[in-house]
Amino acid sequence: MSKIRQILRLYQQGWGKQRIAQQCGVARNTLKKHLATYAATGLSPQALEGLSDHELEALIVAPQQKPTNQKLDQLLALFPVIDK
Repeated sequence: MSKIRQILRLYQQGWGKQRIAQQCGVARNTLKKHLATYAATGLSPQALEGLSDHELEALIVAPQQKPTNQKLDQLLALFPVIDK
């Protein structure tokens, strides 16, 4: 079971946010973001059960985007070893 699914199940069972964060090992701010994203989707608990763990994570967890900086990209192109 994915961590996101566990968080949502505990939340639906009426657990408090602090207790869920401790149980799942996530920061409270991260938990709040996940719950806010879940609320924004408007999905029912039954709809969540139909999603795979991968689909659920893609829906709730926003992909990490690397900020783009043109000058930094040019510099890293000159020194490819530094990028590692």
